[in-house]
Amino acid sequence: MKSVSYGFIKPNANSIEISINSQTNIEEKFNLDEGYSSKAVCEIIHSFAERNKTKIGALAIINNNFDEKLAEDLWLELDIVPSFVSIEDFEKFGKEKVIQSIKANFKDDHSNKISTTSGKVNVHDFLISLDKIKNSSSERHVKLLDRLSEKFKEKKLKVGFFNSTVNGGGVALMRHSLMRLCKLLNLNINWYVVSGNKDIFKITKQKIHNVLHGLSHEEFRLTPEDIKCYGGWTEDNAKVFEDLFKNLDIIIIDDPQPSGLVKHIKKINPMTKIIYRSHTQLDTSLIDEEDKVQHDTWNFIYDNLKDIDLFASHPIRHFVPKNVDKEKVLFMPPTTDPFDGLNKKIDDNSSVYYFELFNEILKKTGQKTLDYSEEYFIQVARFDPAKGIFDLIEAYRLFFEKMKKIDLDQIPSLVIMGNGAHDDPEGSIIYNQVLEKLHEKKNSSIKDYVRVAMVPFRDQLLNVLIRKSFASLQLSHREGYEVKVTEALMKEKPVIIYDSGGLPLQAKDNINGFIVTDFDTNKVSEHMFKLYQDKELHQKMSKNAVDHYDQNISTIKNLINWLYLTTKISEDDNFRGKFKDINKLIEEDYLEINPQTNHSDNIIS
Repeated sequence: MKSVSYGFIKPNANSIEISINSQTNIEEKFNLDEGYSSKAVCEIIHSFAERNKTKIGALAIINNNFDEKLAEDLWLELDIVPSFVSIEDFEKFGKEKVIQSIKANFKDDHSNKISTTSGKVNVHDFLISLDKIKNSSSERHVKLLDRLSEKFKEKKLKVGFFNSTVNGGGVALMRHSLMRLCKLLNLNINWYVVSGNKDIFKITKQKIHNVLHGLSHEEFRLTPEDIKCYGGWTEDNAKVFEDLFKNLDIIIIDDPQPSGLVKHIKKINPMTKIIYRSHTQLDTSLIDEEDKVQHDTWNFIYDNLKDIDLFASHPIRHFVPKNVDKEKVLFMPPTTDPFDGLNKKIDDNSSVYYFELFNEILKKTGQKTLDYSEEYFIQVARFDPAKGIFDLIEAYRLFFEKMKKIDLDQIPSLVIMGNGAHDDPEGSIIYNQVLEKLHEKKNSSIKDYVRVAMVPFRDQLLNVLIRKSFASLQLSHREGYEVKVTEALMKEKPVIIYDSGGLPLQAKDNINGFIVTDFDTNKVSEHMFKLYQDKELHQKMSKNAVDHYDQNISTIKNLINWLYLTTKISEDDNFRGKFKDINKLIEEDYLEINPQTNHSDNIIS
């Protein structure tokens, strides 16, 4: 397997010096006939990596001028994380210390170390230029972004997002890309994480998150000890953030875990506006029944939320319990970033590395490796009881039986992969249960065709495995949105999904995939079989995947939404969501920029 290298590049007018630290130290200097250009530098680095059989993870650019183009090209063209070191610091610290400092930003598995300072998440400074982001967006969105950014700065607003994990799951992914864009625009918007441990996260995952999903029932009722533990935890975090709460104008609370902070925030700074962002599918059919554990659990959470100013829900009406003040509710979809590690195109050298990395993970768990040319279906999701992984195995078994009758030599595999999460102690439990399931007698014929991996936080690893797949599945029983569906479509992959939560908002049945009634594993297997046997259908759906996914859920639109809400709520104490879609609210205020006279919001009733 290729080594991973870290180092620096020192471009000059007519030459470039490259130094990397891999299994050995390698230094080379190249002359540039046509002078220093980003394209020329990237070509040299690519050739250098190929020749030395290494994957370059990150490079410092030694230069006193901030070269956006070179940094952007390193990230997009070569999958190299860029950073900048001044010539003075380079000469002061020397080559070895510069390389060591770059390498120190990564863990032993070469995933990014995400540090926090007093709870504030330190997001990487620069990957993509503002011009690149704007050029990928509509003129209308660019105008809205510029107008709202200017307004936000005029008001000198200070905004903070609070959640419970820096990586693992869609919320953290959205926050990383959102914060990078905020930095490019010089906006005073930051992201903070509450501290916690396995004991508290066991409560928030099993007795709050899973219960509100409708996955856990009476045996997971919150006890007085749980409530005391949760209260003590939120109080401790409130003390840590007390000075910050005094200075923030607007605070956004992501999901139930840190919801207990709301009462403390209002005591510390009654003038602070608070928006609660609900990313999860709430099983309101159970929450609204007074004799159910979900009813009591939700009321415990909602008691913390009584003083919020806005309740921002996923765009599905029945995700909102009936006791929530509907005047405060608005609907807003999640987003994904076309330029982050999960979505950008990956060069061949890096793709081979990530594929080899995946196989190394399989080897460590005694599983058969995956051939680079092999065809496979894939599901990418956390190892969570809501993700329908056992349905996935059963659907694949039924598909396998169908395929066995016609061609045993051409049966595609199944890849099941996902990250863990700091605030999800169940991940390893579900992962082990999946492996045990494959060793049941019923599944003996398929166990060597199924690969299961809990992978490190390497977005590019997920990206490459999805890009090389035949089609993507998402069989979640409970799902706020799971934007992995859209991310698969962006990569020209047809999808097979359950009609659950926010999944059907992202695909078009029989156009770019298939939408199946929950638990109907036989129908899933039939669609897998049809898609694999009918190459013309697969080709058509692959093309439609790109042509028909929702391109309105980019990071730039996400920031537009938050800038609109924060500026609006800061200037108008009577502003309410009025149970409307965020696009409708923005249209009403910025009709001259957003002239959608035939607007129809995308909320499922």
